[in-house]
Amino acid sequence: LNDLTVPEGANVTIAITANTPVAATLAWDEQPHAVMNGGDDAHYVAEITATASDAFAIILADSYGHIANSERTYNFEVVEDFAPLIEPITPENDAKFTSEDDVTFSCKVTDDYAVDEIILFYAISGRPWEHVQLYKGDPKTWETIQTTVFGLSIPDLDDVYEGDVISYYYAASDNAPNRSTAATEVRFIEIRPEPQEPEKAPPGEGPPP
Repeated sequence: LNDLTVPEGANVTIAITANTPVAATLAWDEQPHAVMNGGDDAHYVAEITATASDAFAIILADSYGHIANSERTYNFEVVEDFAPLIEPITPENDAKFTSEDDVTFSCKVTDDYAVDEIILFYAISGRPWEHVQLYKGDPKTWETIQTTVFGLSIPDLDDVYEGDVISYYYAASDNAPNRSTAATEVRFIEIRPEPQEPEKAPPGEGPPP
């Protein structure tokens, strides 16, 4: 067992194993002592919600009145849960595409707790915002870093024309008990004209003398 640093609101499990059945207690410096739940296998567990920093020792007492204290006190530091950090990857801000292009949206999200959800919001030339869920975490596989990629086909969008501007941003939430959400600044894509092929001169005509 080592000192612990955990985000505010985290649920922490402290588990120990004794060599004989005992009464096990977490002796906090500031908070009331907590009884560790155990069974006949001498395995003891305490479930804690991180609300404030403190320190604790472990006290074991057997049925004969013998008492043993842990060799040291363990620090339990509760730190602020920060909102996710979102790093847009593609497309570049103020990118230019034609109405026949496909656009790849990608971003990297990092969180001190775990990433739960990533959403892409977009709007076309001032129309109502629409959104696409790019990632949804699973409690069994939550990770602190997620990279997500989404392909948007401009031809599949309704009524997108030369001169339109697509506004978009990413939002992400963590899975902390007090859910934190962050969003990027709004970025823009300009729909430009299709490139025009140069006109070919009629056969037999050449440049003027």
